[in-house]
Amino acid sequence: MKIKVFLGIALLSVVSLSACASSRKVKTKSAPAQTVVSQEDEEIKKAERELKLMEIEAKKKKLETQIALDETIISGNHVVISFCSEFAIDKPGEYMAGLGISRPKKFEQEAKLEANTAAISDITSRFMGVIRTGSNYYSKATTLPGGKDMDESEMEMMTMNVVEKSINKYARQVCFKIVQDNDGLFKGYIALHVDEKEVVDEVAIELEKKQLVKDKEEFKQEIFNQLDRDAKKRVEEQERKLQMVEE
Repeated sequence: MKIKVFLGIALLSVVSLSACASSRKVKTKSAPAQTVVSQEDEEIKKAERELKLMEIEAKKKKLETQIALDETIISGNHVVISFCSEFAIDKPGEYMAGLGISRPKKFEQEAKLEANTAAISDITSRFMGVIRTGSNYYSKATTLPGGKDMDESEMEMMTMNVVEKSINKYARQVCFKIVQDNDGLFKGYIALHVDEKEVVDEVAIELEKKQLVKDKEEFKQEIFNQLDRDAKKRVEEQERKLQMVEE
């Protein structure tokens, strides 16, 4: 009986030792597995980082391409962006800004000249809009000194000539870019700034001489007020477009 008990205890001891050895064996095998998993995690993270960098680079290239092509469609809206567009933003109380873009031209100088003319026209047309909508002192009389009759369209043309001459005189270039396409043609981009006070003062003086303005000082004040209103709207619109591009 004692021999059987002894044998039983011995058998249990062997089983126990075997289980322990087995357990140690398993633990010994599990350590490399954890290392492999850790390496795989690092590789996944590295791949994710590289993918993120590629996405950022792709987004940058896409934006550069959009700028080079002048326009893009974002979120279902037609957003126009171009070289020099960041300089073509009015600063209320200081200056009006204009952007000119030429058609493809054979020579660089032609592209620059057309872009400059377009920028002048941009500022001129908006200044004329300010005169039409913002001034209560713009004379609509059809009879000028000397008894000469002039209809409203002729008066508009005379006023536009005064405005365009003044803007040409005071406009300064703040950005210029020439791009050559695959056909070898040149496209010009120009942004101009015009000091509000200089232009308004000169336009008011010239229009008063031609008796197209009744009161020069009241005319100037009304124009400044309207310029501020228009410039603020223009700045808000430009910021909205740039924000859409960044998104």
